[in-house]
Amino acid sequence: MLNNNIFSFRNSYNTYNNNFNTLMLAINEGMNLLRNSSPNNPISEDMVIIWQKYVFSILNIISTGYNQNIILEYNSFLLTMNAPTPQDKLCRSIEKLLDMAKGI
Repeated sequence: MLNNNIFSFRNSYNTYNNNFNTLMLAINEGMNLLRNSSPNNPISEDMVIIWQKYVFSILNIISTGYNQNIILEYNSFLLTMNAPTPQDKLCRSIEKLLDMAKGI
């Protein structure tokens, strides 16, 4: 009985760890876009859209292991976000994902 509980805990922890690490990879990719941008090479709207599609695919994978749909939470956030520039959209999206990562 104890071995089953340990095994269950280990599987839950590994799933948590993998989901968290996967989401952090997507966040790091967004941060790399910010780092590589400059006034001469600003982030384009197309680049933000491509990154967000990548994030949606990551969130889709993660949400299969949860009772709640975290894609819905992120999509609702995007619909309410009113950012003037692609860089602002990317920054706010990264902040939201970091907040969501705390709950994973």
